[in-house]
Amino acid sequence: MRNSKLHYIIKQLSSMFLLIFIAHLFTSCRGKSEPEILADVDTCAHCTMIINQVNQACGYFVDGEFVTFDSPGCLLRSYDIMRKEGGVLPEKVYFADFESSDFILSGTTHFLLTSHLPTVMNSGVLCFKDKNVAQSFIKHDDEMVTDWMDYRVLRGTPDKIISISITPDGMQPEVIVLSKNDIVEYVFSTQNFDEDISLYLKGYDELENFIVPATGEELKVRMFASRPGAGFPFLKTKDDSPVGMVKILGAHTSDEEEM
Repeated sequence: MRNSKLHYIIKQLSSMFLLIFIAHLFTSCRGKSEPEILADVDTCAHCTMIINQVNQACGYFVDGEFVTFDSPGCLLRSYDIMRKEGGVLPEKVYFADFESSDFILSGTTHFLLTSHLPTVMNSGVLCFKDKNVAQSFIKHDDEMVTDWMDYRVLRGTPDKIISISITPDGMQPEVIVLSKNDIVEYVFSTQNFDEDISLYLKGYDELENFIVPATGEELKVRMFASRPGAGFPFLKTKDDSPVGMVKILGAHTSDEEEM
């Protein structure tokens, strides 16, 4: 009788431990659900440096695992590599709030672009969950607060760098051909002008009234080719006269992309 009772207890305990093991295995397979970075333990997946300032760290989930980075700059370089290789981009990207170290999703993060404050890996960016707090750090004219998309455009690696020369007869090259979702950096310069030239790209509000110096000094302007089309003209702000054209190839809708 005693042996039967002991056998029953052992059997029950074995079943209980088996259930605990299965639950643990299931949890491990699912991976982490919340971002977590341990200071002086976790490393940057891009530069391999030990992460010691969690309030400037960040990361994204891939196959249930949180991939960690010591700075937004390192994360963006890794993100650009995946994008250029045509890989599946992570849907959940997190950045640590500079003040609290709390992790916030990229869509609600405000990025302070600065060259005047110390940043990890000299990335030149600090992240905030409160836009007003981010703006309170601005002390110089060349600092700005932007969102995740504009941060990618302004600080990411461009897919194309295009030199454009503006002359009284127009621009060279006259027509620029891009692909949808390209990050493009235009390098403008002028020839034979007595005054600066103000231009804008019709259809893209982010390229509105930028000024190309008459001195011949180069002006760099970036854009994200988010909308395809065969006729986006560069126009002079002064009289809306055209100087050149941008064509963007690609599908207009998700249905077209699947064809």
